[in-house]
Amino acid sequence: MELIFLIIIAVVDLVLGFLVISNNPNRRSNQLFALFLLFATLWAVGDALMLYGRTELAITTGVNLFSSGPLFVMLGLLYFANFFPDDLPIIRRKAWLLLAAVPTVAFAYA
Repeated sequence: MELIFLIIIAVVDLVLGFLVISNNPNRRSNQLFALFLLFATLWAVGDALMLYGRTELAITTGVNLFSSGPLFVMLGLLYFANFFPDDLPIIRRKAWLLLAAVPTVAFAYA
């Protein structure tokens, strides 16, 4: 039953990402939100592979996707929030690097 929910989540994320990017592919916030949804899809696929993989390669790939998925979702959402809704950056480049480094380092050591 859990596998069905993970598949539904992955498909809905992919479809929603495709709809957002096809609406206006040149708008930065659309690109970033679609990328965010792609990372969420990879996270769900990693969870499914980790829980239901039959081979060592599938399970290892699932663990890697499941572990790196939240990091990329977090960074993608942070970058998306920087440009939404006006496509103008709120945070300057150097401050962005510092702001992105803090959760990355915290997640890497967790």
